[in-house]
Amino acid sequence: MSLFNRSLFCLASVALLAAPASAVTINFDEIGSLTHGSIINTQFAPFGIDSITVTNIGGGPDLGVIFDTGFGGSTSDEDLLTPFDGGNLAGMEIGQALIIQENTTGCGDGVCNNPDDEGSRPAGNFDIAFTTSVLSFGFDIVDVDSTTAELGNVMFFDGASSVTIQWTDFEAGGAFAVPGLVFANNFANRIPEITAAELGLSQFDRIVINMGGSGAVDTFTFLPIPEPTTAILFGLGLAALATRRN
Repeated sequence: MSLFNRSLFCLASVALLAAPASAVTINFDEIGSLTHGSIINTQFAPFGIDSITVTNIGGGPDLGVIFDTGFGGSTSDEDLLTPFDGGNLAGMEIGQALIIQENTTGCGDGVCNNPDDEGSRPAGNFDIAFTTSVLSFGFDIVDVDSTTAELGNVMFFDGASSVTIQWTDFEAGGAFAVPGLVFANNFANRIPEITAAELGLSQFDRIVINMGGSGAVDTFTFLPIPEPTTAILFGLGLAALATRRN
């Protein structure tokens, strides 16, 4: 290989090193138009989530609705309001969270008049589809009364493969025990990011959070897999040029 071609090869190799991806955090406060009662679907596409599809199996509508945990007015679900009585987020403000809506009161205009989480056991699920596959995922969960009564879980999908982690796995002594986590009425907890490697998967294409009963989710944190950059494409072009000159 000539010095010219060797230089081009090295330059192309360096260009192929993608810049590291940055973690993304979505806490449902980013979009100013979303307020207490707003119905969500595809509003978070600019942040890396194509859609959040909600299935209600407790008899209510298939609607994901914003619930302001700091709401100062009258509400049908005070268990979702701060200050939280316990959990590893006790005493912290988390802002707006996401619930599976229990009723259709005033929802026709895109903002439900009476935000209230589905209290049936089980309640339903949030199906989260990412714009780009991710390497890790963490979230907050509020007002899981008990794992005895509410057997919820989170499912991590990599194509046709999936791994399920039960709520009990996050408790003391569980396979993914979280320090300070306690599930109870009006308790809030943060589940740190779980990596695909920990679960024996290469990536996550989807996440499904199955709510065993009442509750809300918040603060999705994930690490997208970086997409090819202009530098990578430029490097490929240089490599092709070097090959043609041989």
